[in-house]
Amino acid sequence: MKLDQTDKKILYELDKNCRTPVSTIAKKVKCSREVVNYRIQRLQRKGIIDGYYPVINLSTLGYMHIRFMISLKQHDKVTKDKLINYLKNNKYVGWLGEQEGKFDIVCTVLVKDFYVFHEWISDFNEKFSKIVDKRNVSVATVHRAFKNKKIHGFIDDSFAYTVGFKSINKIDGLDFDILKELTLDCRKSILDISYKLKKDVATIKKRIKRLEKEKVIQEYRPRINYGLLGYNYYHIFVTLSDCSIFDKLVSYLNVHPNVLYITVAPGEFDLEFELIVKSHRELKQILTNIKEKFCSIQTRNASLITDVYKTSFIPLSL
Repeated sequence: MKLDQTDKKILYELDKNCRTPVSTIAKKVKCSREVVNYRIQRLQRKGIIDGYYPVINLSTLGYMHIRFMISLKQHDKVTKDKLINYLKNNKYVGWLGEQEGKFDIVCTVLVKDFYVFHEWISDFNEKFSKIVDKRNVSVATVHRAFKNKKIHGFIDDSFAYTVGFKSINKIDGLDFDILKELTLDCRKSILDISYKLKKDVATIKKRIKRLEKEKVIQEYRPRINYGLLGYNYYHIFVTLSDCSIFDKLVSYLNVHPNVLYITVAPGEFDLEFELIVKSHRELKQILTNIKEKFCSIQTRNASLITDVYKTSFIPLSL
């Protein structure tokens, strides 16, 4: 599907805050409410918008963002599907994707301490160690999420943190249930959430406002199917021979229109970022430009993200 300028304007407004009412979006894009509502429904029906989710800063809730990446030995499809389903349905797994490149499966494990992670990885090893060739485990200390600038074409260099703040906010069961409901669909109305959780509207509204004020909820975003718009989604792993250029490299990536995420997870790699491109030639040109600008980049490996099975910034239970 090819997006016209009206589609792009609507996507930009949703990218800024997808809980914005249709009537407000209509005023901003100078279209009728009916046209905007039809366009959003069409984007959803075509699969371009694959859902809506809140960007939650795990650090404010005391969670660690552990990245678990594995390459697999020779295996049959049934075994791999069993592994993917295990991770997809695991309450501690937030993001889950499949790649072609350095690793085959990448996921994030959301836990509050290493003992829980030890139990998690012990259970995983018991079930799947026979088909795992190599693994890489690291803890993300910074994870930035950027707007879909390449999709809608609007310059907006703001970003949200899913990891990066030190302050910890206490939340109770109701707060957590609200975050879960928003994670399922953050365009869900406060009335629907109050009905589902059997709480009055005023209470739900107050709790959401507090979670936003305390930066637990950073933003509300649409989940975009980049493949249907003709884009390939890549995960780039970078090591540096001179880390003094690190801040300048990050600043450069912050404003790059193709970049969606930047991750710092001390370990094998100094920096990782994710981006979308229309072709391998475009990817090669971007990486060449970065290498020429930052000569201290020692290695850069690109993995094609072929499938994203799960996107959640909270575990399924406290």
